[in-house]
Amino acid sequence: MYVHTLYIENLRCFSATQIQFQYPGREKQRVRHPNINLLLGNNGTGKTTVLKGIALALLSPIIEGAGYVPYHLIRHHATAALISAEVIVHQQDTSQASANSSAVEQVETRVESRGSLEMLRSTTKTSPLVKSGLEVRANPE
Repeated sequence: MYVHTLYIENLRCFSATQIQFQYPGREKQRVRHPNINLLLGNNGTGKTTVLKGIALALLSPIIEGAGYVPYHLIRHHATAALISAEVIVHQQDTSQASANSSAVEQVETRVESRGSLEMLRSTTKTSPLVKSGLEVRANPE
């Protein structure tokens, strides 16, 4: 599974940004290692926020009802944050036997403010992680 594009709006230090990632098979690549993406920057520039954004986009259908409570994710003076990701689920990641097929999934998550409380709302009903056959548990034993 590869994250193709991540769009973040009003999440912590980001007012609005779109990040495109490298992945094997991407057209017009001129990089030596197409499956490596580096996040570099000074402290407080959003490296961890990007990683949280990816995690929230992919896992929100799973953790929405698991008791996870977002804390200080919405940007100051905003009432909601939006995280959207375009994910490529490769055939090798699925239990399907179709040959050389990749599916593009769009996942979207909103973090909404209810006074001082933040609530996670997934607009995607099923995570690509579940569709790919990866077993994810909210409370591992």
